[in-house]
Amino acid sequence: MQLCPEAFTDDTTRIIWALLFMKVDWASQWAQSELELEAKRGSLWFIDWKDLKMEFQKDFTPLNAEATAVNTLEGNSYFQGKRSVDD
Repeated sequence: MQLCPEAFTDDTTRIIWALLFMKVDWASQWAQSELELEAKRGSLWFIDWKDLKMEFQKDFTPLNAEATAVNTLEGNSYFQGKRSVDD
């Protein structure tokens, strides 16, 4: 967007362009539901680019990344258990 600002003259264009890149897993479902809602309403749910960024971070970024990492490392799935090193 920064390299070609003339192609992204408004927030609606920026938002739709970003949503179209979300093609796998939960991001794909999230983007698809937003695009379907836009098709029905004729307008985006998001007010502007900042609003999209805030909603994306709320849905996809852990509130405390450090705590999430610690919980993953301390969880049972991380430990070897009775498995051999080769396993």
